[in-house]
Amino acid sequence: MERPRINFNEPLYILRSLRDDHIDMIPGEVVTLTDPNYHDYKCRKNWFNGVVLSLRLAEEAGYIPEHLKENMENLIKYYTSEEFQSKQLVTRSVIEKAYSLLGKIVG
Repeated sequence: MERPRINFNEPLYILRSLRDDHIDMIPGEVVTLTDPNYHDYKCRKNWFNGVVLSLRLAEEAGYIPEHLKENMENLIKYYTSEEFQSKQLVTRSVIEKAYSLLGKIVG
């Protein structure tokens, strides 16, 4: 899969890319650097770190609607918590919560 060029000056573009340009599937094994699609999986913790950073950038730029801010804050609080960071594996429901919020923000 060819990686798209990301415009890092546009928070909504980054959020759309995180939602659409990464693999939804959770493989049966832990994803490691030896996997050719390693960077494309949503189940990696770095994908969630990218979501958190991009949400903050979008918020600072005024792109987060007021009615979604509480949901965003709850997701960020969980994704940056020790509980989440210490988990070895990510579940489908955790990915779906981020996917849902990103969809509400970027359409």
